[in-house]
Amino acid sequence: MNAEQERVLRAWLDARDPGEAPRRLRAAVREVPSAERQPIFLALEDVRARFRWASTPLRMGALAILLLALAIGIAAAAALLLRTPFTPRGLIAYMSGGGNEGIRVIEADGTGDRALTGHQGEQFPRWSPDGSELLLIRSVAPGLGSGCDTGTEIVVRDLETGTEQVFPTAPLAWEAEWSPSAEQIGYFVSGACGPSGFGLIDVATGQVATSDAAGAAGFFWTRDTVTFFYPDHLGTVAIAALGGKTSPETVLTFDAEHVAVPSPPGRFAAVARKDGIAGPLEVVDLVNGSRMDLGPGGVGSWSPDGSALAFVQPGLADTAAGRSVDRLVVTVGIERRLRSLTDVVAWGTEPTQPALSSIQLLYWTPDGRAIYWRDATGAHAVDVATGQRSDLPKVLAVADDYRWQPVR
Repeated sequence: MNAEQERVLRAWLDARDPGEAPRRLRAAVREVPSAERQPIFLALEDVRARFRWASTPLRMGALAILLLALAIGIAAAAALLLRTPFTPRGLIAYMSGGGNEGIRVIEADGTGDRALTGHQGEQFPRWSPDGSELLLIRSVAPGLGSGCDTGTEIVVRDLETGTEQVFPTAPLAWEAEWSPSAEQIGYFVSGACGPSGFGLIDVATGQVATSDAAGAAGFFWTRDTVTFFYPDHLGTVAIAALGGKTSPETVLTFDAEHVAVPSPPGRFAAVARKDGIAGPLEVVDLVNGSRMDLGPGGVGSWSPDGSALAFVQPGLADTAAGRSVDRLVVTVGIERRLRSLTDVVAWGTEPTQPALSSIQLLYWTPDGRAIYWRDATGAHAVDVATGQRSDLPKVLAVADDYRWQPVR
């Protein structure tokens, strides 16, 4: 509103006849010239004027040039993004000096390397599903009459408070793992100085259920059910049966040269050769028995939700003696299309033999966004969505076991 319009408005407010004021106001406003709008960007206004009066073909050509420039800009930005190193974040727990130096933690960017407990003889660090606690196996003095030179106990350490929950095991425990609910801990009992078997700890009560596990060589959690791995078949046993000596139920039988890794939901298993020679990798449906051949590959690693499978495809012999350059791939979708992510350099490969990186262990970060591994060149991580990779701290290249903390 300019000064003249304001004057007329005030006159209307002071008028003795309000009924006539609106008509007088509208007439007065029409007589007062409005301030002419000044263009802010003169060059842009000139372009707009020229574009308005241009012919249709000319306008279409100009629009095409504009879209092309926009596409080039997006492509350049994408190329710049791909060149940007992937920066993994989070805390990693690792076993130092074969466990003789204890468990340490380090940030993924290499900072904050520190001892976790100060104890020696600690192994197998495993984060709880929410990342607040760390499970480990600690060597202790042997119990009376154990017949072993050393004993073990399973320890759950709260990272915020530093408090520990200790579960004695007899005679020797190894390969302890949390259940997905964190209510239970499963572990193997070594047969080095006593009967071998499998133990299951109720975290809340400390009670232990045992099973002979019928010679199982490894186990996995599928939901809150234990799945045992055997050299020649895949078997499962319900938690309720662990208290007795019930033999595991055989779900599917494989050739003795293969290893089967079940998916987290338990519907599928990735089946590969276990001798380090890259043979066919298959995904087997444990419900209907159907198989999908993914081609040559090593032992697979399922994403946390079981939707994708990562594995190493055999590649070509490297120029460096005793190495080969293989390829880390991941499946996409229910049709399991293969997408290549990055190179993996294998150890100890003879030039005339298939790659030995088929036994390379791959791990997913708990959020499923990245895959990490250790090869002949060190420890690395790759972003699954972009394929960008990054080197992890050098200390992890010689660590015997290391695991990524889930983000709360």
